[in-house]
Amino acid sequence: MKKLIMSVAALMSLTASFVACKKSDSSTVINNPTPGSYTSLFGAYSDLAPKSKTVIINAISGGSFYGNSGTRYEFQPNSFQTLSGTVVTGNVDIQVLECTNNADMIFGKMLTMSDGQPLISAGEISLSASQGGVAVNIRPGKNYTVSLPTNRGAATAGMYFFRGASTESYAGTTTNWSITKDSLLSIIYDGDTVRMTPDSTGNSNVDKFSSAGFASVDVKLTGVTGAINAKDVMTYYVLEGYMGVASMPTANFSANTYSSSAILKLKSHLVACCIYNGDFYGGILSSVSPTDGTTYTISLSKTTPAALKVLINALK
Repeated sequence: MKKLIMSVAALMSLTASFVACKKSDSSTVINNPTPGSYTSLFGAYSDLAPKSKTVIINAISGGSFYGNSGTRYEFQPNSFQTLSGTVVTGNVDIQVLECTNNADMIFGKMLTMSDGQPLISAGEISLSASQGGVAVNIRPGKNYTVSLPTNRGAATAGMYFFRGASTESYAGTTTNWSITKDSLLSIIYDGDTVRMTPDSTGNSNVDKFSSAGFASVDVKLTGVTGAINAKDVMTYYVLEGYMGVASMPTANFSANTYSSSAILKLKSHLVACCIYNGDFYGGILSSVSPTDGTTYTISLSKTTPAALKVLINALK
């Protein structure tokens, strides 16, 4: 048993222990919770979701600005039109929300998944534009530039532009990403940034699929005294060394275990959280190299969503 103790925002202490599951893995246990009365898991997420930023630009002259994560946006002159096709003049409100780390992707429910397949990402954004409270669109033939700061996975060659469609699924993602192999939307690698050039508002992402293949594993959750409701639990695998978060399918969850879950054969951190008897539980199992037929155990402890987010942000 090896222990690592550190202070996290004066809220909690962290102990790293080793759990044997056909091999040795490092399991993070979170202690010293703040009691709560949570009624839903995603309700517990809401206060920690990434925040949007709204700026005003002149539609005729265009303009540029930075989002909350350091992402730069550049709009050409005369880039907007009304829903009926009229060129917009005057000021336009631009609202942007960014997910440029794995914790924001989890708590913002914008996982890097395309029709259930995990993706390696360089960053996600959601952008809307309006004038006087009425939505406006990007004009045909116009693009805007989004320059994402280089992050884990951001400089990986072979990435494409993905569009995201919002869904109402409870299973951990509200966005499904679809690849767009349009040469006008190609990804540009430029020193410390990765650039994409969307031609519409909505959700945009820089991603690629992995060729690593999948392992069929079981993931067991311990640390609660009874059965966890499938709708009150989420377990993710966070790719080590990259940006990329995928969820375990809740349909396979029984007796606090995900059975025969297919996860990428890439070294990962397994992150789990749940609501049980009104309290928030979380745990992390690191250094997982997925192997067929292996059972991985995540030890859950009472904690707070904020404390868990700090730990996810610290994962490398």
